[in-house]
Amino acid sequence: MNKKNLQKNLANDHLIRAEKSLRSAKILLEQGLNEDSISRSYYSIYHSIHGMLLSIGLTGKTHKGQMHLFYTHFVVTKEITIELNSKINKVLNARSDADYGSIPIFNSDDAKEAIDISTEMYDKAIEWIDRI
Repeated sequence: MNKKNLQKNLANDHLIRAEKSLRSAKILLEQGLNEDSISRSYYSIYHSIHGMLLSIGLTGKTHKGQMHLFYTHFVVTKEITIELNSKINKVLNARSDADYGSIPIFNSDDAKEAIDISTEMYDKAIEWIDRI
């Protein structure tokens, strides 16, 4: 298997994980577990981004490093809009509050918004990886 095929296979593995996290987020929302749903939405975004980066031979060592590489290679180049990047950052911040906050502060609308953003990112990742 050549390097390009290996990168695409690894990218697709992360898209599978992204899809599973997105499915989990929807189930958790249905169960009224808003904070957990937001967390799973974040991880769907994370795996979508990781897949895109792997498809071009990159990976970050940390979540922050991953986001920096994503911004540099996909947002700056306008493959991903600045608007979507802003939405992703909103979910990233919400995930921190959802996972580490002591008081539940998110409602079902917040969780639904995170799912919508996660879905948008997942669709962009699928489109990107199908193109390469």
